Amino acid sequence: MLTMAVKFETQTLTAKVTLAEGVILEGCVFLQRSPIHVNGLETPAELLNRPEPFFALKLTGGDVVLVPKAQVVHVSCPKFETHDDEARQLVATVINLRIVVTGGTVFEGSTMAELPPGHSRALDFLNSPEPFLELVTQTETVYIHRSLVRYITALD
Repeated sequence: MLTMAVKFETQTLTAKVTLAEGVILEGCVFLQRSPIHVNGLETPAELLNRPEPFFALKLTGGDVVLVPKAQVVHVSCPKFETHDDEARQLVATVINLRIVVTGGTVFEGSTMAELPPGHSRALDFLNSPEPFLELVTQTETVYIHRSLVRYITALD
């Protein structure tokens, strides 16, 4: 019987992870190769919205910790623009939001959502089943756990 080992190529992205009790972890998340994306990598939103309950984070000091997604309030990364896909821009709605999360941190920015006609309100986007939403601010991209949001104001 022939067996083959499958090697998954990954790349790291600098990230700051804030947990529900206020603990902040800094390091790098591991993004897998993805043939469906122009740059060949999955997005941090895809990593966080996969069904696995944990993800790996390589801490700045070198240790690797396994982080439970259910405890993550938000993950901040350098700007990771997924908004640059021209085809997506033609069908997506830009939604500007102010989000206040558990712990009181406030984020303002925009997100893009492909919503069906007649369902292009911020509420339609926010009621999406994915646990994490992406918000691009002036300085970073933030992935926010929907269940750990205090409240949201639509800025449109």
